Amino acid sequence: MLKTHKAPEKGSQFSTPSEKVVHGRKNLKLMDVNYRRNTESDYTEKIEQLYKNFDYSSNSDYYWGEPELSLLYGTPLYEAASPSQQKALNHLY
Repeated sequence: MLKTHKAPEKGSQFSTPSEKVVHGRKNLKLMDVNYRRNTESDYTEKIEQLYKNFDYSSNSDYYWGEPELSLLYGTPLYEAASPSQQKALNHLY
């Protein structure tokens, strides 16, 4: 047996037009605060600097995360891969 949900009645969310305005202002204020916080915490320059200084060859001999989080972990293909291939699969995640 399927359970069905009753569709909300038209206009049931707000009872008066003034409530719609208040709700809209509240959303606008929240969006403004969210936008301001996001622009204040822009890490683009820091990320670009890290990107420019990153040297894959000096970091390729290490797992970058837990091995269990590696791409294809637990599959026969992963088990058949060499240790360096397993690390490369870890780098892809």
